[in-house]
Amino acid sequence: MTIYENLRDAVIETINNSGEKKADIERKSGVSRSAYHRWEKSGTTPNALKATKVINALGYDVNYVENKVHLSAIGSVSAPEKKIIKLQNALIESHNEIISLIKEIESLKKINRRIQDEYSSVATFEIRSAFDEDFQRLDFEVSGNTLDLGYGHEELESLSVEQFLCLYHPDSRKEGVRLKNYIKKSKLDYNRNEAIRTMKSKTNKWISYEVVSHMRKTSTGYSLEQYYRRLQ
Repeated sequence: MTIYENLRDAVIETINNSGEKKADIERKSGVSRSAYHRWEKSGTTPNALKATKVINALGYDVNYVENKVHLSAIGSVSAPEKKIIKLQNALIESHNEIISLIKEIESLKKINRRIQDEYSSVATFEIRSAFDEDFQRLDFEVSGNTLDLGYGHEELESLSVEQFLCLYHPDSRKEGVRLKNYIKKSKLDYNRNEAIRTMKSKTNKWISYEVVSHMRKTSTGYSLEQYYRRLQ
């Protein structure tokens, strides 16, 4: 068995070591000799199917083990060994897919953090909450400028869910309840929502905010991040 780093090296060396004329190899494999020339001279990556046909025509089986190319004389690898190699290849492929997914997740996390930073930079104030599975509040934190509402952070954080909801205009309150019920019923892992919310200040003045909300499923229930930007 001969091991190569890649398929290009394997097919080129097999051709060169075969001692056969290129015309004969072309006839046996059905692959044009111009393809061999491109692989060798221009350094292009061979088409896997064509390269395998050439190698098979020269009397070798192609197997992939741990991302390397293994060539063995046709018939020299037993059926159990072939099965082992096939399973190893499947594991490698699964591993590569997992690595790819991890990279994609990390990329999405970076994008999400960037978007959140953008929201945070323009938000008048932010609210971060945590709820259990039944939407009973576990945590509630306010940051940013809440002076327009006439309440300090601690005042708002001391309010119960019902008391806080009473600050909303009835229409905004209904929409919020509808969204909560939708998320609870659909059991979404993530929901992003943009809406206009109108709230009553301590001086009974109605103030409208553009609110961007991010609701995420957690191991204990849900987390909610809300960015409030006052509308002029």
